[in-house]
Amino acid sequence: MRLEMNYAHESRPGDMLNLYAKSVDDVRYIKIDNSRGTSITAKINKL
Repeated sequence: MRLEMNYAHESRPGDMLNLYAKSVDDVRYIKIDNSRGTSITAKINKL
């Protein structure tokens, strides 16, 4: 498995977080948003 994560900005205590995920072939994409926009994006490859 290979994991790539990108942090755009931090989330703070009390933030409402929204998690989005989708799979394309053997790759899983994850995005976490807070009230200020995208906080984290991740890509997980199955090897």
